Amino acid sequence: MLQTLDDISSPLPPNATYEWIDPNDLHAEPLRAGVRWWRKARGDRPFPAREDLNPRDIAELLAYMSLLKVIDGGADFEHRIVGDVMVQAFNVRIQNRRFSDIAYEAPEFIERCFEIFRRVVDTGEPRAWRAVEGRDSTAVVFRHSEVVLLPLGHEKVNHLVAFCCHGEGTRPAAAA
Repeated sequence: MLQTLDDISSPLPPNATYEWIDPNDLHAEPLRAGVRWWRKARGDRPFPAREDLNPRDIAELLAYMSLLKVIDGGADFEHRIVGDVMVQAFNVRIQNRRFSDIAYEAPEFIERCFEIFRRVVDTGEPRAWRAVEGRDSTAVVFRHSEVVLLPLGHEKVNHLVAFCCHGEGTRPAAAA
């Protein structure tokens, strides 16, 4: 069942919609494959460790992936690995940058990201959503997106891995 992000206090861009979805209901195959990898890697633990992420195991998904280091328990996040699909989706450079730095160029977008990403750090639970960005959203070059955000760590979340698909149609573009 789709639920709007009413529980997120950060403002949405005008004419934008965001909806929480169950990770089992993702449309895009790269995202579904990312969730399958995450579940297999975690085994019976709450979430896999950063060391469990071997790029060779998910080579076909790397273009759709971003690995973020959690700074000071979620006070900030730093993009460590950013796939080509992610790089091309934004009007601002994100590779090797912290949210706090990116916020100077895209404050509303990063404010919303901070809140969503912190929720995953705090709960240790994956989150997935679909969005339709308003045409006036300046931080992105896509209209439709589907995203899953997955926690990594030992006792607590110290990294996040995001898998994203972006597109112009009614559903995000999927891998061919």
